[in-house]
Amino acid sequence: MPLGILLYNECKAMCPLRQPIGCLVKDINQFFSRLQFRLAFGIALIAFLAMLAAGSIFYMQVRAYQVGRWQSLLSDMAVTKTDTLQRWQSDQRRVVEMFALVPTIRDEADALMTLDSGSLAWQEAHDVLALLMDMIASHEPYIDEMLLLGPADGRVWVSSVPQHEGLYRAGDAFFVYGRRGTYVSGLYPWPVSRQTMATISTPVLSPDGRLVGVLAVHLNLSYLQRLLNDASILESGGRLMLIDEYHHVVASGVDVTDDAAALHSPAVQHVLMHGSGLGKYVNDDGQKVLGVYRWLDTFQAGLIIEIPYSEVLAQAHSLARKVLLSSVLLFFALGIGGFALTRFVVRPLEALTATIQKVRAGDMTARADIVSNDELGLLAKQFNHMLDELAQAYESLRVQQISYEMLFEEAPDGIVLLSARHTIEIANQGFMELLQASDDDLVFGEHIENFVDISTEAWQVLDAQGVLRLRDAMKQLDGGALPVDIRCKRLPDERIQMIFTDISDQFRAEQLMQNMQASLEKMVAQRTSELQMANQELEAFTYSVSHDLRAPLRAISGFLRMFIDRYGEGIPEDGRVLLQKVNDNSRRLSELIQHLLVISRLGRRALKIRPLSADDLRQILLEIIDDLEMQHPDYERVQVTLNDLLPCEADPTLLRQVFENLLSNAFKFSVKQDAPQVEVFSFQGMDGPAYAVRDNGVGFNMDYADKVFMLFQRLHTDTDFEGHGVGLTIVRRIVMRHGGRIWAESKPGQGTTFYFTLPKAETA
Repeated sequence: MPLGILLYNECKAMCPLRQPIGCLVKDINQFFSRLQFRLAFGIALIAFLAMLAAGSIFYMQVRAYQVGRWQSLLSDMAVTKTDTLQRWQSDQRRVVEMFALVPTIRDEADALMTLDSGSLAWQEAHDVLALLMDMIASHEPYIDEMLLLGPADGRVWVSSVPQHEGLYRAGDAFFVYGRRGTYVSGLYPWPVSRQTMATISTPVLSPDGRLVGVLAVHLNLSYLQRLLNDASILESGGRLMLIDEYHHVVASGVDVTDDAAALHSPAVQHVLMHGSGLGKYVNDDGQKVLGVYRWLDTFQAGLIIEIPYSEVLAQAHSLARKVLLSSVLLFFALGIGGFALTRFVVRPLEALTATIQKVRAGDMTARADIVSNDELGLLAKQFNHMLDELAQAYESLRVQQISYEMLFEEAPDGIVLLSARHTIEIANQGFMELLQASDDDLVFGEHIENFVDISTEAWQVLDAQGVLRLRDAMKQLDGGALPVDIRCKRLPDERIQMIFTDISDQFRAEQLMQNMQASLEKMVAQRTSELQMANQELEAFTYSVSHDLRAPLRAISGFLRMFIDRYGEGIPEDGRVLLQKVNDNSRRLSELIQHLLVISRLGRRALKIRPLSADDLRQILLEIIDDLEMQHPDYERVQVTLNDLLPCEADPTLLRQVFENLLSNAFKFSVKQDAPQVEVFSFQGMDGPAYAVRDNGVGFNMDYADKVFMLFQRLHTDTDFEGHGVGLTIVRRIVMRHGGRIWAESKPGQGTTFYFTLPKAETA
């Protein structure tokens, strides 16, 4: 049924006593406000927009496809035409080179060069070449002129155009470069005719290899018209052009007039700047085109292929018109059909609306009438079922509310609900008991700050994070203070829920633990002080004993020297041996006392840490090696290898003592080998820089590795190697004072390596 008739009938039904046209004008607003019309109009509009959107998407896809297809076609065509032009040029080059190898041309050119130009033989050679070139030029369509130039002055000896003979072309590029090898020019203007030319030249050599001439061929560029001809582009209104450096069209696949104007479109500008590209632009005719342009180095020209942009989008525009027309027709068709169909939906909904209004008024017994078994009837059944469940839920909610109120009141913790202004709105019995309050009027409406001190910063944290937990003392109404744990949470309606937990027992336990911790810290401090005092007394005792023992030893050594000096001649040999042993042991005891003094000073000396570079460490090692070799000439046999060392931070004096003791050990235990070797190196460890001293000496059993660093412990007898068992103890103490560690690796007869580390340098 047409839309006009439907509107007429609707207006007539609403105003039967009035004229249809007048009623329609007066009640048009009421008609458009009806659900029936809105549904029909909505369905038609959605379908219209959906089809329009789908058509737009399809149009954009077709548009993109057409543009992409033409771009690909133009790009492929540019590659094909470029290859065709370059292949044609290469073919002409090979032909010209082949002509230069023709025996007749070579022999006659040699004759022209060697004979007198006024002689009969010279003229005969000229006529032979002229006839041959005229035949070649007349039978080869791509040759515009063929000429032979003298190799010395560039004079035209022979030409297929006789009037050009005798001209001097020594300054032309095709002569200059053609003497050296085959030369293929780009497009250039011919000075005589001012036409664009292209020339290929090559040297003509005699059988014995002498240069006897230059053979040049001016190409017929009109032949390029056929190479650029392409029906698919020309039939679509496009064109293919070969543009020289003067912005003129040399060839275009169709005839080109001599008075053609110079072109300056963006594509021409770009390609003559030796560029290449593909895009949309406006050509010199003012037409929007899609074009591809490419610079051809061998031609010194640009190739341009373009097609009108309207032709590229022709299919997409045709599709857009069809989609728009179809969308309009679909809109009207669905609008008319939807208006009639929605009548069967609106009337049952109106009856359901009346039932809803009764329920809203408080009549929970009202139920919708079920007039059909379709979806609307099912909706009425579900609505009645919902009303039944709603009544049950209301009763269940009332029971739950009673239960929650009981739990709220009987909770052991204090629970309050604050307003946005921090006043107490609701509080349970647990809070009243914590507060020692018997009258509700003393609590409700009061600010929570009257009972708990909460800082402004705490409220800001609650506002930012939504939750807050803190501990404070609650001010009880009887004047007391109760430690409580407070958990706060901001509710969606900006109110605040607070839960108070009595932690007085926990508070007393924490106070007890704090008192115990303070007592323990005091005891530890006292024990530390006693230990420090004991260490100081031990160091003082060690220093005193070592210092006091040196005086008697010096006296014993002095008396022994005096006794030997006075009575040495009368002392038997056995007595001399015994006296020497007494003197040696006295000296050994003096050295032991000296080492004890060193160890004692290590405990009292303050570390002077400073940065040490690789050069500093190398200098220290060189000084130690020189001192050892001066004290023990046998040590000069030892081959010492000093690798690059990592920088560190340490006390230079103590670090020197470490290297001195380790190197002294390495020299002592390796000097008796056939080829004694000592190596010093470093590497980066996990704890900091690590250093090592390696020798190929006698070594030791690793089962006794822990004893090498103990005081007075030695793994070899005094008769084999001198020593007191103190040097490595000093090394260990120095390394430990620096915060590092030391260890050794060894095998009997295979040498020993001592490692030690220093802590990492602190970065600023």
